[in-house]
Amino acid sequence: MINQNKFTHLIIAISAFVGTAVIFLGAWWLLFGRSDDANTNTANANTTVTVNSFAECEAAGYPVMESYPRQCAAGGKTYTEVIANVNQLVDTNRRIDDRTACDNIKYGYHVTYPNDWNVWKPAQGEAILTICEEEDSMIFFAPELSGGANDQIEFSIDALDSESREGTVFEGINSLNDYLAINSPQIIEELTVDDQRMVRLEYDTYITYYDGIIYRFITSNLTDNETDDFFESIDFSSTNWQPFDSTSANGWQTYTNQAPAFSINYPDTWGVDLSSGNPVMFMDERALAQEVATEMMQGSKVEIWWGGDSAATVAEAVANINGDSTVITQNNVTVDGITAIRQTGADVFGAYNNRLYILKDGRLYSIVQYIPEDEFQGAYTEVFEDMIDTFQFTQ
Repeated sequence: MINQNKFTHLIIAISAFVGTAVIFLGAWWLLFGRSDDANTNTANANTTVTVNSFAECEAAGYPVMESYPRQCAAGGKTYTEVIANVNQLVDTNRRIDDRTACDNIKYGYHVTYPNDWNVWKPAQGEAILTICEEEDSMIFFAPELSGGANDQIEFSIDALDSESREGTVFEGINSLNDYLAINSPQIIEELTVDDQRMVRLEYDTYITYYDGIIYRFITSNLTDNETDDFFESIDFSSTNWQPFDSTSANGWQTYTNQAPAFSINYPDTWGVDLSSGNPVMFMDERALAQEVATEMMQGSKVEIWWGGDSAATVAEAVANINGDSTVITQNNVTVDGITAIRQTGADVFGAYNNRLYILKDGRLYSIVQYIPEDEFQGAYTEVFEDMIDTFQFTQ
């Protein structure tokens, strides 16, 4: 039989032991367990977050500039948001003599960019290929865009005026000083572009003003030489751009066709395309620069076609032409001593064109000029008139 007093003393001893153990373990946790957690938190707090891309920069909480594409600054470096997939990056050692011209007529500037770069524009949160057409207020130049690469190379131009997209209209601004007074940015450097004052701000952003438009340029990962090449090529006088001075025949070249035998003069700034054989095509530099092959979007092109025709007169031959083009005006003219028909009209795309038809020795010659930009009908028509004035048969 168990002694009740001894049993009671045993229970008390066990309870005291357990209580002492709990107190001991609690003190140990407070002294050592908590200190381990505290050291871990301190270590995390003192750990420097590594940033190698726009996504990592944004995730780390660094300031993001709402440009397009967006940019994030961290540790003295700027990271640009990648908005399209990329196939390759290109060599950055480019010089000004290996460049393509871009003329934005609506927003009044001329700029050149490396031949192996592309022209892009924003579209619903993505970047898509485009050409230097007048309706784009914001474009940028870059090689194929690089997914996830933090060394994406690009140069962007954003033209801001009363018709610019919502959210970027600067009301009441009539000078660069007006812009600076309203926005109060931090000016890093004062520069000059095409004799206009320009300021460099944070995030490699440059601002200037010309003829009612604020121009915002952003460079990303360009060398000093590349940046200079872009700015040195900018010409704001292109609001009055003309194909060339058509009042003088100086600087023209002569094209001579062997069979059938004819010749015609054309501006030396235009190119000649003989790949089709028939027609012979003459294109100005803006037409040559466009990247859309299926429809003419800018510049001007003159084509000379020929083919057998049994009509007795040029009027009869023209009357037999079946096509989708619309005739606006028609009259008789004389070319190289031969009666010809001169027309103006519009093609199936609605583009204005000039036409000349000549019938000689059972062959109908059609000289057609395409002008897709309405504002340049007059200037390019002068070119056409000067060209057909020089047309002659050489046999």
